[in-house]
Amino acid sequence: MPDIKHYEITEPYLKLNCSLGEGPFWEEETNSVRFLDVEKCEFHRIDLNAGPSSHKVFKKLDISVGCTADIEGNDKEFIFGGKYGFGVANKETGDYRWVKKVWSDDEIKANKHEKFRGNDGAVDSQGRFWSGFMFDPLVEEMRSDGAVFRLNPDMTLDRPLSNICIPNGTTWNKADNIMYFADSPDRTIYALLRPGHRQCLQQAPLLHHARRQPLRRERRA
Repeated sequence: MPDIKHYEITEPYLKLNCSLGEGPFWEEETNSVRFLDVEKCEFHRIDLNAGPSSHKVFKKLDISVGCTADIEGNDKEFIFGGKYGFGVANKETGDYRWVKKVWSDDEIKANKHEKFRGNDGAVDSQGRFWSGFMFDPLVEEMRSDGAVFRLNPDMTLDRPLSNICIPNGTTWNKADNIMYFADSPDRTIYALLRPGHRQCLQQAPLLHHARRQPLRRERRA
């Protein structure tokens, strides 16, 4: 077995005052990284060729955004999971439009769309965008009636998972037949055994962390 390399980091690459920095995404064509400040409602970008001095906030938004992904065949825009659902934003200006709202009419009447926000998410090998929606801590107390929504390439919307508090860490195994997912406050990582099924998933606990204090934010690694 080769020796394991160790790296010592003595200071941050970027010294920012993010309220909740999230969602780093490498844009290959420009060798840049875009990321979010969820609570300050900002799109950030840094040019990796130029280094930290190139960092800029390229859009101050009127909504929060939890995750983003590139769009195949579209170099000008990216898709995101945000306050009310799924939207598409311009990579240069950050101007956006909604493409699919997620909450039902009854849920909107109950003001759920204002009390919740988009959180972590990812795109699977079939081009479907999975995004979790959780209570918005800036306007609502903790509650466990969040959900994971899936936007399909034909723009139909599914809700494969419900009754979730803080959805995090969506990723897949190498064989692409298991999706891993964490609901942070219950300190459990779940294995979803039928991620391609349209309506329901077989959900099995994979790993439980026995700490007394809840883990509020896990991420995939």
